[in-house]
Amino acid sequence: MDDLDGLRRELVGYVRRKFGSRADVAGRAEDIVQQAFASIAPELWNFGYLAKACLRLGYKVVADAARYVPLIDADTAVDEIAVADDTAAILQSLETLTKIQRIVIEQRYYGQFSFDEIAAKNDLNLNTVLSHHRRALAKLRSVLAPFFAPADRHRASRRSTNYNNNGGNDNV
Repeated sequence: MDDLDGLRRELVGYVRRKFGSRADVAGRAEDIVQQAFASIAPELWNFGYLAKACLRLGYKVVADAARYVPLIDADTAVDEIAVADDTAAILQSLETLTKIQRIVIEQRYYGQFSFDEIAAKNDLNLNTVLSHHRRALAKLRSVLAPFFAPADRHRASRRSTNYNNNGGNDNV
């Protein structure tokens, strides 16, 4: 029961952070989370699935509200769609992680926990948490690589300097 209450609180905080600029959605965060729990089978109640459901429900509230307010300009609409697509891709990429990697990533980035708090909460060694975090980020980078422009993926190569035994000064 405490786990569900903790998960519910994490999701309410997530919805409020995600839709913070939309008072109509952020104010209904608890209702959205409740609807998300009702829409998903209990055996699938984990942060990833429930967060996706909360996003869908939150965007539905935004869409419903858009019927009653003036239309937004095309540039803003494209930006919001891009953000929604990116968020969905990120949440979907979390499903490629192992269970413990997903827990570490969710608690670190969605729950805003420190590595020490994650280790204590999950009864793990700090170095184990750091290792799972590093491996999870590497896996996420490879899964999400297509979403980044080629210029973002390829950093400018650094010139290597050959230093000899005299501190790099060839004139000695």
